[in-house]
Amino acid sequence: MKKLVSVFLSMLVCLVNLMCPSATYAINACEKLDSIVKSYPEECSVIIYTEDDGTLYSYHAKNKLYSASIIKLTYAVYVCQQIESGVYSLDDTMIYTADWDGEGGSGIIQYQPYGTSYTVRELLDYSLRYSDNVAYFMLTYLFDRAGFNEMLSEWGSDSYISYDSAFTDINADFMKKSMLEMYTHRNDGECWEVCWDALMNSETSLVRNMLSNYDIAVKYGSMDGVYHEVCYVDSDTPYILVVLSAISETGENGRLIRNIALYADDVVKEHFADRKNEINSMKLKNSVNEYAVFLNDGIGKMNNEQKKKADVNGDGVINNDDVNLILSYYSYASSGGTLSQKEFFNSYQLI
Repeated sequence: MKKLVSVFLSMLVCLVNLMCPSATYAINACEKLDSIVKSYPEECSVIIYTEDDGTLYSYHAKNKLYSASIIKLTYAVYVCQQIESGVYSLDDTMIYTADWDGEGGSGIIQYQPYGTSYTVRELLDYSLRYSDNVAYFMLTYLFDRAGFNEMLSEWGSDSYISYDSAFTDINADFMKKSMLEMYTHRNDGECWEVCWDALMNSETSLVRNMLSNYDIAVKYGSMDGVYHEVCYVDSDTPYILVVLSAISETGENGRLIRNIALYADDVVKEHFADRKNEINSMKLKNSVNEYAVFLNDGIGKMNNEQKKKADVNGDGVINNDDVNLILSYYSYASSGGTLSQKEFFNSYQLI
């Protein structure tokens, strides 16, 4: 019996090693990402986040850079909250007049005739879809900036906007929270839905171009020596990617973000492959424990329930035939089989 036990354990150890090899690729992906961001000649800030496992990777995620237009995402969250609380509605309107001259930059409203009326719904959409500056400034005028600053403070940020500037300094960790908030509420009413649709179909994104096989919600920002993207990547394992970068004269910011997009996706894929292996390993370990009747004391000291479990083929004898059947189940399970042990053995009319 002891020899049988030894053979059984050796076979199980080998099987565990086959099912759950030591994870190395995710570490290599993170190291590659480290190499990319550390070789970038300007300041940059990166975070990769999943709801299940939190932050998978971060680099200078607390370091602030000028927000440029990514702050429009955070302000859209504030507008949705205000509308939910009864402050204005999506159908309320504002008129584009000469008073908004000089607030140009990106967007399309600046090219429209004075007197054109826009609903809050349209202003939100333009602000996120086209990064329209006039739409954003009109929203901050209607919904105010002081209340928005209070929200920033409640979120733990000391950043703020003013009537001298609707932009501020912000970090990658904070922008991750902004995208997570928008994603979490994306189906919680028409205002959130308008914003989410605009982000899913936003006009500009280097990350989306690199990961074109995924649906990606993006807010980009480019202004005064920075380029940023805040993304929700709807992959098999969805994740948030935030990249803040200072534009270099050599155009390395574009290469930086494209490379980060590719390796960030690898980091997420490999992290969850390793996590799946860990789960499978734990399941296998639990299954091995179920058959621990083979260990230590031998058949003589097994109770009837233990003997029943150990005698898998039900022939009244606990021997190598039972060991092989158990290992057959482990092989089946490790290749993705979903039957329980009992269902598996029943399917072969063993019990």
